[in-house]
Amino acid sequence: MFLKIAIIKFIIYAVKLYMGVYYLKIRMLNSRNEINRLGEDENFIHFSFRPSDIDILEILKHCPNLKAAQIPPSYMKSLSGNVPKILKMQGVELLKGDLKGTKVIKYMEVIDK
Repeated sequence: MFLKIAIIKFIIYAVKLYMGVYYLKIRMLNSRNEINRLGEDENFIHFSFRPSDIDILEILKHCPNLKAAQIPPSYMKSLSGNVPKILKMQGVELLKGDLKGTKVIKYMEVIDK
């Protein structure tokens, strides 16, 4: 349990450093069908599915201001090698991590005090 909390706090810290924000709004993508509903103001997204190269290109088209994307560690192993390259070329940080214990929701708000 302590390790999970430490990992989540580290991710929050890393994103704060990278984005320079103290209030983080994570857009949860629960399926490919939600990609078309993304807004231009999205800065951080979490995948609850394994994105393909085409999914990443669509997300970058809908979210030109995207700063970071988070993928569960189990999906990182089988992720296409092109996905990290595409994100890096666009200046998007690819993070490995989970958001456990969340319901199927559109956003998750993380406030670190």
